[in-house]
Amino acid sequence: MKNFLKILFATVIFASFPIANGVSANAATFGKIMWGKTELKIGQIGKVTVLQDTTLVKLESNGSLTPIRTLKKGDEYRVYTYKSNFNGLYGVGSGSFVQKNTKIKYETPSKKKLEILTLQKLFQEARLKQYSITQGTYTKQDILTLFNTNFTDEFTSQFISSSMLKKEINGVTHYYFPTNTDHINTSLFVENSFSWTEQTIITYDQTTTIDKDNKKGIHDYVKISEYQKGNDLVKPHTYTIVLLKLENGSYKIVDIQKQFGTSK
Repeated sequence: MKNFLKILFATVIFASFPIANGVSANAATFGKIMWGKTELKIGQIGKVTVLQDTTLVKLESNGSLTPIRTLKKGDEYRVYTYKSNFNGLYGVGSGSFVQKNTKIKYETPSKKKLEILTLQKLFQEARLKQYSITQGTYTKQDILTLFNTNFTDEFTSQFISSSMLKKEINGVTHYYFPTNTDHINTSLFVENSFSWTEQTIITYDQTTTIDKDNKKGIHDYVKISEYQKGNDLVKPHTYTIVLLKLENGSYKIVDIQKQFGTSK
């Protein structure tokens, strides 16, 4: 647990850099899930590839179609909705559609890509939660509440004691991040995102548990792993994050692992 806290602490510190430098949390970037030329996004049901130049149209309130512009051969567009009007209309956003015909090819994402997209969203939500405490001052209970349910209480306590500065306000100890990065120990940095490709390994495990009253239970885990080639400073390794499913259906990070010398 001690090593885990140290590694996870480093992940949060790394994630907090944009805020420490005055950049909005919304500017945080994560690995994109590419599908051909386009990025797969939440809410997307498929994509169309233009095989021959075809017309992008708008569906008017009276049910008629109005040409907008010409889509060029080879272009790809995300599809969010489908309507049966006019032999089929693929909604590509902003109220515009592509008509179903031989000039386009429609595809749906693979189950693996959708699975990756779902888990990436969970991972992003846990990471973004970290940004919420990087501005202003907070009591220890404030921070415990903000982190729950994405991280263990043990980690949160370690995070408070190791990374944040203290300030007394009306006799109560508050915590806050430094306004610069001089207090950051760069030797603790670890990778904190995945490339999220078809090569990303996702495994589901169940572990039988027994509580203090000898009652049996089941814990559901998700492991997200990918092989990273490394660089001059880090040897090739498999990087894994373990998520524990909670009773309310959400997840929290319970372990981060680096296994050196492994490959897919």
